[in-house]
Amino acid sequence: MRRIVRGAVLAAAAAALAAGCGRDAAPKGADFPARLTAAVLTSQDVPGDYLPAQPQSAFRGVVAHDQPCRRLLALADGYGLRDVPSRGTAFYRLDPGSTLTQQVFDAGSVRAGRTLDAARRDAAGCTALRAKVGGAEMNLPQSPLKTPGLAPADTLAVRFSAPAGPGRTLSYELIVHRNGDALLIVAQPGVVSPKAPSPAADAAARAAARLPGASKLSP
Repeated sequence: MRRIVRGAVLAAAAAALAAGCGRDAAPKGADFPARLTAAVLTSQDVPGDYLPAQPQSAFRGVVAHDQPCRRLLALADGYGLRDVPSRGTAFYRLDPGSTLTQQVFDAGSVRAGRTLDAARRDAAGCTALRAKVGGAEMNLPQSPLKTPGLAPADTLAVRFSAPAGPGRTLSYELIVHRNGDALLIVAQPGVVSPKAPSPAADAAARAAARLPGASKLSP
């Protein structure tokens, strides 16, 4: 396990370093509605040690061995929704290496619901993330990810994680949330403290609270 996790940790850190600096958000498609713009994360919505990066795929270079896991990671990177108006943003932290990405889709209520349902089915079939990252093999068991402020009926939140040294955990987190026509996806691969709150869960709650007609749940 030590060899598996060590290689994955190095790959996660390398991904964060490769993120580079960039804008907080960039449009993908001219039809993205102004009413959803407020839900796009900015630097004010993430911890101060996260820096802005160019919008990017969260799980680039991660090759999952099982089909449900592969589909789940692909959804996190927006595959299957390329024809949907969206905006994306990304942030990175150098030490410990971590990347946080967000996408907001104007998917329509029917498609948003179907996408969430499909994500739940894939999460049920992906009890552990077995994947190759930068030539290293890793095996990260799935566990629930708490997302205060997001209605469970409209949210999928999962974490794949394993110890990565004293006081550190390699954690791949994914949150999918629907609200009316909007679909929100937040992903965070990287090294975290096992006792620290999830920046991804906090950022998702902040973004979801700004969606039109969002439920006013306490974050």
